[in-house]
Amino acid sequence: EVVMEYCYKASHEGTECLEVTEFVRVQDGEFEDLMDEFKASTIRQDAKVCDKRANPTAVCEEVTVNLCEECVDSKTTLDVIGMEGTAECPAEDSLAVKNCRECEIEVAIDCKTWDENNARFINDCSDGSQFSFVGVNECVEKIRLCYTVTNVGSTCATMDDLTTDGLTRTVTNGDLVATSDMSVDDAVICPNESVTKCEEQTVNSCSCMSVVVEIDAKNPADEGCDARATYGYCKEEESREAPPPTPGPTASPTAKKECTTTMNADIKCTVKDVNTGNPIFDNGVAVDCNDKDIVSKAGNCEVVMEYC
Repeated sequence: EVVMEYCYKASHEGTECLEVTEFVRVQDGEFEDLMDEFKASTIRQDAKVCDKRANPTAVCEEVTVNLCEECVDSKTTLDVIGMEGTAECPAEDSLAVKNCRECEIEVAIDCKTWDENNARFINDCSDGSQFSFVGVNECVEKIRLCYTVTNVGSTCATMDDLTTDGLTRTVTNGDLVATSDMSVDDAVICPNESVTKCEEQTVNSCSCMSVVVEIDAKNPADEGCDARATYGYCKEEESREAPPPTPGPTASPTAKKECTTTMNADIKCTVKDVNTGNPIFDNGVAVDCNDKDIVSKAGNCEVVMEYC
């Protein structure tokens, strides 16, 4: 909170005194006749300005401003008329003052899982930068998501100005995509202060989840700023299973030797008499298993085929 002092002066460089007949301040379209105040400020209270008197004379007023809660954006004009005999000598001056702090906010996301033993949200949803879920209830987890908006600027504002109604979050978990606007009830957020909004959800911790939160805000001059934060974890269902067994040592391969001899392989099928077990011959040649006349040559439908 500061005090701003506005001073309005009239001066004269001529040899004759001038009698001021009009002394008007216009600030942001509002007129204020300060003629009585100016007259009282002159040495003889005669509204005259003279080069030989204590000159210039001035009328001052103070304005108290809280620069953390409001912006100063004004234009002030001073209109003065002095009379030299019957001639009017007008004068005018203007001053613009603009002082408004920038809007600057941050938003953060915190995720906790439900702890049955302590009956409260206590465990972090993720572990470090890997977003590895640490829940214990298989794939179904009850979580609490909290969104904290912090005013990191140098100006505070009421809810009408710093509109946290613009808090929007999107949660993606497996096939579920949920988006909603969330209102925050706190009336004022001043520098270094925060407001937090939380919600509870049941999610599938075996699917990947991502959360995006965005917020729009305004300072008293209706100048906007915004902030965005993301959060996520990803742990597939199979990662909860026992790790596969560690394979045993593998035998070192032996060097392959070159063969120096020729190998032969042969298969032979011979037809034998089912009763005697003796080979069956036709014209002195053993009957082959592929012979189409085996039945007639053996004299029997049933024979023995010997594979060697």
